[in-house]
Amino acid sequence: MARNNDLMTALLDTRRELSDQIGAVGDRVDTAEKDLRQVVASEVESLRSDIRETRTRVNNGSAATTEVSRQVTALRQDLHEIHQAIAALRGLVTDLAHHQLFDTSISRAPVAPDVEEERTAAAAEVPAEEPSAGGPEPEAETEAVAPAGAEGEGEPEEADRRKQSSEALDSGTEPSEAISHGALLLGAAPIASIVLVCHRDAWNFVADLASGQEHFNPTPEITDDGEGRVRIILSGRSLIGVLIALREARVKGDIIDGSWAMASAFYRRMAEDLRKTRREGTAPLTIIFNDGVTSDNGPLPEDG
Repeated sequence: MARNNDLMTALLDTRRELSDQIGAVGDRVDTAEKDLRQVVASEVESLRSDIRETRTRVNNGSAATTEVSRQVTALRQDLHEIHQAIAALRGLVTDLAHHQLFDTSISRAPVAPDVEEERTAAAAEVPAEEPSAGGPEPEAETEAVAPAGAEGEGEPEEADRRKQSSEALDSGTEPSEAISHGALLLGAAPIASIVLVCHRDAWNFVADLASGQEHFNPTPEITDDGEGRVRIILSGRSLIGVLIALREARVKGDIIDGSWAMASAFYRRMAEDLRKTRREGTAPLTIIFNDGVTSDNGPLPEDG
């Protein structure tokens, strides 16, 4: 009987021990569950915070993109206005350069010797400080300084144009660019032929410009002049076509463009040589484009 009591006591002790262990395990499970819930809640809150921050960044990025798009549109409009202003300024600079080049060509145009002699003689014959009662007569004064050979050349209207331009050039007054160009064409019309000497590349440039002109002969007589130069014989009619093409390139070209510079240089040189040539003799006028240095510019390099 005592043995049974001991057994029951042992069983009761074991049961209590198991109960205590199970209780301890339950406490640990509850603590672990509580800790896990805290960790999960913390992580969830962190994820929510990250999501809110990401959403804020996305909204800010969208607003920034919209603002950048608006600024790009405004910048494009500003650039368009700047391009328009530059184009207008370039046109003004081109017009100003054309006027300056034309003024320079007019001021450098020499007066023909026979006209200078007639002007000097007329000034010597007219008494100083003795104006007539009725005032000066413009027609008589015009006849006194009219260039020789102008009377009877062409139609009256053409003769008047040549006389007007010649008088304006000789007296130093500035004619309009159209009048000066028209006088140049009238002066080139009666020319039988001229000789143009220049580099082959330069002639190709001139020929390309004049190829669309009705008066230009695209197959003139061309001979090799050595050192890359060619000698071209142009008729008066082809010369008119060349002058018209060069003037159009000057007027319509851009001042910073090489074609404008080439056309302006050729037109100015041809105009100067044509204006200073006397209308006498049958030898053709030779216009040479061969600017370079001479011994006057400094000592030439020694051979070897």
